[in-house]
Amino acid sequence: YYFGQQDFDQAITHYKKATELAPDYSTAFNILGYAYRQNEAYSDAENAFKKYIELIPNDPNPYDSYGELLLKMGRFDDSIAQYRKALSIDSNFVNSHFAIAAALLYAGKPDEASAELQKMTEKARSDGERRTALFGQMVIAADSGKLDQALAEVEKQYALGEKSNDVPAMAGDLQLKGNILLEMGRHDDAKQAYDQALKTTTDSTLSQEVKDNAARVHHYNLARVAVAKKDLAAAKTETDAYRKGAEAAKNANQVKQAHELAGRIALEEKKNEPAAFAARLNMVLRREEARIQEMLIKHANQREIQWIRRMLAVEFGDVPRAYSVLAYGQSRKPDSPWHADQAAMFARGEGIWMGEGELYFTCTSGGAAKDGTGVGGHKGWRGEGGPYGVEDGTTDA
Repeated sequence: YYFGQQDFDQAITHYKKATELAPDYSTAFNILGYAYRQNEAYSDAENAFKKYIELIPNDPNPYDSYGELLLKMGRFDDSIAQYRKALSIDSNFVNSHFAIAAALLYAGKPDEASAELQKMTEKARSDGERRTALFGQMVIAADSGKLDQALAEVEKQYALGEKSNDVPAMAGDLQLKGNILLEMGRHDDAKQAYDQALKTTTDSTLSQEVKDNAARVHHYNLARVAVAKKDLAAAKTETDAYRKGAEAAKNANQVKQAHELAGRIALEEKKNEPAAFAARLNMVLRREEARIQEMLIKHANQREIQWIRRMLAVEFGDVPRAYSVLAYGQSRKPDSPWHADQAAMFARGEGIWMGEGELYFTCTSGGAAKDGTGVGGHKGWRGEGGPYGVEDGTTDA
């Protein structure tokens, strides 16, 4: 129960008690090893699996379990040796072929991994084993960036499930199909696959608990689609529904996934900040440009408004920067009639902030040398903005 609920601390406590009550009960050592593995207590897991091997040395499963731990630890050659041992005991223990393929793939040998899965296909005694081999081929293709091939492997899996009306398998295949399509950027097709997966489960005779879980997972899938489409409002709605459902079901793994989704949404929002800021600033500057143009025409001969002739060039990058630019024939030369009221040239721009109704261009003129080492500031054009404040150490020029 506790292992199924992913409460591995409690699972470890109870399985340890089981091994104390029945020291020869091999199954307890096997699941104990997996519980330790999930908690990343690898040394304890290794001891549990070695005891499992000691208790039933002529069974292939203990070697397979130990190989899985070694695979998780990145000891690929050692893991393959354990899987080979399992196959030497039972050549039809085909899951070890799948695991060897995984180790080879992680070791950067996809062709050898595919060949290992072909051995599994040739030995397969059931559609279940054939499906497992196809799944492995799909993983190899996806990992190699061959998403069309990966999609074809999933279609083969689905056909096997459809032949025997294996609803859980078909629903799982549709989930995989959606994941691949999402990775390919085919967002609407991905949503269609996810919708079909939910309908397959909902229309089946599976338990209500399974159907409720499928409906919950559908929120997770729709949130991922929305994030991919940059529809963050929809992503937030679906994530919130998924989180609430996961919390109600007390599913720790799904709660964790909900937090992951929230993090992805926050990351996308962060990515969008420069673009949103640029759009907002451009709107303000366009409005100010029109106002200034109107004032120049109306008051062209009034000396006190000649400062308006100064313009700002804005460069948008990871950090927006602004530079003053001389316009309408103005000059930096000391003999210019307008030299005294030029805006300081920016030798180093340090960003733009919005304040209440104003833009603040934080910068330095570089002092007399114009080398970017001086300290100064320029309080820029008025416009609508949000409360972002002004960088410390600047002055209004």
